[in-house]
Amino acid sequence: MDIDGLKNMVKPMSKSCKSKTGVSDELVQGTHNGEFPRDRKLMCYFKCISVLLKIMNKQGEVNTKTVENQINILANDEVAPRLKEVAKLCYETVERNEDACEYALDLAYCTFTKDSSVYFLP
Repeated sequence: MDIDGLKNMVKPMSKSCKSKTGVSDELVQGTHNGEFPRDRKLMCYFKCISVLLKIMNKQGEVNTKTVENQINILANDEVAPRLKEVAKLCYETVERNEDACEYALDLAYCTFTKDSSVYFLP
């Protein structure tokens, strides 16, 4: 899938995570403009999405091999290398946080800042 395909695939997950966390549409949409406030609901929204995408487990642990496999399965040949590069950079530079929600937000922010063209979370 290309980025638009990934965005469409994640929409039902986003809806479910918005419902579970109670995060506002405005906060989620703001991330597309680089706005990542330390709002608890937004942080846990990103954890929810990350768990559903198998980027992280419920304890907030990331298995980079699983992430790479997910990218290979879901992304097309044009997008996959860029996603892998951003994932690698972010997992190497974002400090692991014991709070899985905070860690998920930090990873999402890193993804956006490293290459916003591959930021596909709705």
